[in-house]
Order: sequence, then structure tokens, then C-alpha cells
Amino acid sequence: MAKLGNLVIDNLHLVTLNKDGSIKAGPVELFSKIVSAVLNQSLFESSITLTLTINESEGPLTRFNKKGILGQEFVILTAHNNHANDKPINLQFYVRSAKHAELSTQGQSVLMTLECNKRIFNRFIH
Repeated sequence: MAKLGNLVIDNLHLVTLNKDGSIKAGPVELFSKIVSAVLNQSLFESSITLTLTINESEGPLTRFNKKGILGQEFVILTAHNNHANDKPINLQFYVRSAKHAELSTQGQSVLMTLECNKRIFNRFIH
């Protein structure tokens, strides 16, 4: 029987990588900036999607990597199931797009939506 529970996010960071895989910019902590997070795994596709809406009021995301978020970064997620003694979940997502949704009336904060994707490979397919 499956162990059901809630996914609890432990860490959430944004990074940019060099061609050799080393960290170029970041990590920037995103957990405290989350407005909403939706994690979805399709039964019919070999990918997991993560949609994050974050509130940016301090400036590091608009100045990230000297250009702001362009939609080519990586989000690193560490989480666990709160009702099971399973191993921690560690996933890395590629940011497909970044949308600046709304600027506050005072111009001091902005809502940003990050569309992220992780390909998973089925090792049972021959």
C-alpha cells in the first residue's frame, strides 16, 4: 500500500551553471519568496513540471546573474513526505520560462512565475 502524505519543501534554490556544470551564479534562496508551488508528474509523459509563483521585493532575482531571470536557469528542490520515513527527494529543474506577472502599486515588488521542467527517463523501456 502506498504511503500518502504531504510534500514538505525543505530547500529551494535558483542557480545558473557554466558549460562544465559548475555554479556560475547563485544559489539564491527561493523558499521564503514562494506564493504558490505546483508540482505535477504526468502518467503519460516522461517529465515532471514545477510551476512557482514568487514574490520579489528585495531585488536579487531582478539582478540575478546581472541580467535577471531569463528562463535558462536551474531550480534545485529538496523535499520530503511528512507521513513516511522515505529518503529525501532531490530534484533539479530547468527553468523554461519566467513571466513577470504583476508590479505592485508602489513599484516595490513584483510577482514572477517560473515554469520549470525535469525530464525523467524510463529505464524499463527497451
